Amino acid sequence: MSMRSDLISLSKSLLIDHATLTNIARSIAQLADKSREFFSYELQTTMAFGPYSHLTLLPTRADGHSAVDLMVVFHSPDKSLDHYLDHLQRFVNKALPSYPNSRTAFSVTSFCAPCPIRLSPAIDVGAASYRIPSVTVHSSPLFYSS
Repeated sequence: MSMRSDLISLSKSLLIDHATLTNIARSIAQLADKSREFFSYELQTTMAFGPYSHLTLLPTRADGHSAVDLMVVFHSPDKSLDHYLDHLQRFVNKALPSYPNSRTAFSVTSFCAPCPIRLSPAIDVGAASYRIPSVTVHSSPLFYSS
């Protein structure tokens, strides 16, 4: 094989095909709908962020840590990170009961098909900015601006 054919083969293995992207988008939309039902008045919005939102998500066959990041924005700024993570854990257990899930210090991940979805809690701090609630390992909160 030539270097060119090797690079073409490699690049094809790093692309997510259209059907998979469509399935991921459908999964995100369904999860967003279910989150509105589950969280009701507590939920402000959900939004994809990270590599998926920039269409640079690698397939899990190329990156075993690849996941769709979904920010779940809540109205109440006065709750702890653990409170929001507990909420997300209950939601994932109810909305996606047939898929395994895990919880870290910052997120709850559902290992659903076609790609894991990592849910991260956040609160609206105004001016189109969202803050992940403070945790003790960071000296300042993490911010995301749209």
